[in-house]
Amino acid sequence: MSTQVTSGIPRKQPANVYTVMLILSVVFLLIAVIAMIIEYRRYAPDYWKTGNARPAGAAVQTVSEMVMQMQRLG
Repeated sequence: MSTQVTSGIPRKQPANVYTVMLILSVVFLLIAVIAMIIEYRRYAPDYWKTGNARPAGAAVQTVSEMVMQMQRLG
């Protein structure tokens, strides 16, 4: 038994559903990246300006102050 030699270029397989899903996922990823770049350019200049940001003084409370407050309440 001998193998037959095929002449010419073998035929290319047609695109199946997985190929189409792969192409669609790449397209949607590119759309998402472009949207994130647009959002970054819109909000990035204000994000790093923290010169006016100050922590709230009343929000910080020591443990001893909390114990004193609990003893007064209860």
